[in-house]
Amino acid sequence: MATFNNGILGGFSGTVGTVVGTTWRGVPVMRSKPKKSTKKPSPAQLRNRLKFKMMYAFMLPIKAFLNESFDQPEEKKSRFDFAKSYFLTEAMIPTADSFIIDYPKVLISKGPIRGLLNASITAQAEQKALLQWTDNSALGLAYAEDVLSAIAYVPATQDFIFFEAAAQRHMGEVVLQFPEELQDRTLEVWATFKNTASKQYSTSDYLGSIMVV
Repeated sequence: MATFNNGILGGFSGTVGTVVGTTWRGVPVMRSKPKKSTKKPSPAQLRNRLKFKMMYAFMLPIKAFLNESFDQPEEKKSRFDFAKSYFLTEAMIPTADSFIIDYPKVLISKGPIRGLLNASITAQAEQKALLQWTDNSALGLAYAEDVLSAIAYVPATQDFIFFEAAAQRHMGEVVLQFPEELQDRTLEVWATFKNTASKQYSTSDYLGSIMVV
């Protein structure tokens, strides 16, 4: 059943015959109802579907964060769209029959402010990790009060751990506490700065892999 908005001449949502009505960024959109293909997909099509499936599996859990942290050069595309495009072209390595994620090239944010300087992360006892960096707030596009966020990914379970606004740039270090159940798990970790006044982010830094102890 279709629902009309603003009268019969306005936009509608749902399906009427062979036409599908929806909205995109608040704009009514009508398109032809897609036809189901009976043609068997080619190996290239199957490979492309696998690539998109892997991309969405990784990115959907952090979609809300990416929709805030990624630059948006064009208003016609969402921040998440730009994040997806980058991931597909830069952060996936093809193998003979699949793809692997190139963790050092993954970005959790992309923006103009200055990133972390001399960043490192070291596992500590009791499921903790020490994240350190050099205070570069005296340089351009870097402010002492910029807040640091870190995201850790658990490849074995495909879970993400968020540490939003965990520290400020001038502090130079922060201890991250992981859940006990992550002991002996390997994590991939990224960090980024956000300027609270402009709401802009730095381009994130990959900190490497650590094992929780």
